[in-house]
Amino acid sequence: MKRKIECLAFSVLLLMSANIWGCTKQKGVEDSPSKKKGYVTKAYKEYFGTPVRQYPDVTYYVTFYAYSGQEPFFAGKVKPIPKETDVTENLPGLATSKLLLDPPLNEPMLARLTDPKTRLISVKAKNGTATVNFSKEILDSQVGAWGEGAVIAGLTNTLCQFGELEQVRIEIEGKDKGAIGDRRIEDFLGHISLLEQPFKPDKETVIATEQEGAIETVKKFLEDVKKDNAYMYLSKETKADVGTEREFKEEKKSDLHKIINKGHSEWMSPRVTDAKFRRKEAEITIGGNRTIDGQYRENDNASFKLLRENGKWKIDFGETFEATPPKQAEQEIITGPANINRVQLEQIQATVDQGHQPWRLDPQTVAMTEGAIFGFDRSRDSFMLVSRIDRGQNSGTGEALVEAVHKGNAYQIFIMQPVKADKSGIWAISSVKKK
Repeated sequence: MKRKIECLAFSVLLLMSANIWGCTKQKGVEDSPSKKKGYVTKAYKEYFGTPVRQYPDVTYYVTFYAYSGQEPFFAGKVKPIPKETDVTENLPGLATSKLLLDPPLNEPMLARLTDPKTRLISVKAKNGTATVNFSKEILDSQVGAWGEGAVIAGLTNTLCQFGELEQVRIEIEGKDKGAIGDRRIEDFLGHISLLEQPFKPDKETVIATEQEGAIETVKKFLEDVKKDNAYMYLSKETKADVGTEREFKEEKKSDLHKIINKGHSEWMSPRVTDAKFRRKEAEITIGGNRTIDGQYRENDNASFKLLRENGKWKIDFGETFEATPPKQAEQEIITGPANINRVQLEQIQATVDQGHQPWRLDPQTVAMTEGAIFGFDRSRDSFMLVSRIDRGQNSGTGEALVEAVHKGNAYQIFIMQPVKADKSGIWAISSVKKK
């Protein structure tokens, strides 16, 4: 009884959402032959399996939200998020409205890409094609080519899980060509023409939970290397080569412990540049700035082979593994304003709010860590916090000044709180100036 009451309340809310977005009732767009009973879509089964507790009046489906694209590999990719509802009419319209309305708040890497004023006018299904009609405000969405690709990937993968739908067409105010004001409808968001319609789903754009887990494993590994906790990430085969954790750390059977700590202890905000997945294997490539033996290396990269063992990803270090690529010339200090990416900083703030990367709450540590982007070397340069105020007269937010000495030359590193001005706000470098 409790479950039915919850479903009834949820149904009312979702029906209100569908009415607000102007979704119209369509026929022949569900997987189930009965419109009065719930079911599990093929996409749900593919990415999440059969629900542990399946209710006969509930439909289990998937909404594919776009990644923010701040990391190269995630540009244009989408993530499947499980959903459920006991609404059985016009599920394509309902799923599309959810796609526009509410990217999960606990997923900092996901983003809403369309302009907030965009309305979903209708979703109609005919002969295997879903036609999605948006209001003209979608043309005001500010996205790059990757963002436009993610919008289409989200729509196609979400809609084509229902019934016999195989492809998607997009309309603006009921048209797929012509003009609205000074905007050409067929240009859509500026990179992918609507003349290329219809669009079909591409599974290569989907990053499943298991695949994201492999990427997250590499990131956690790089963090834990600094704490000398690399052993728990090693594959069974690698552990067999290096022995017990004590033998691994004492380098009795292998010098892998030395190689790992030397090569991966000083990455500065590495980003995933490529990822290849097989059934139980993965290869993750990261790029970014790092130091090895105190030497700063800009735009460096490294690849990791992972094996799936007992439901967890483990890193496998074979004989061909090389932790230290050829040396690069040390970079001079770059002065001037920093490249401020508001979306990325908001995502970092959300990550810090969840208890991660607490060092971003200290301006001096930020100067020492993020300063590597400008050419500073925290292992050899000196850093001193000169001033810090809670609210600058012009900026209206927290400001700090750190002075650094690099090769005998003094520099001023200006730091500010770009998202919120309080004790929980992150700090970021705004500019660097030679003193």
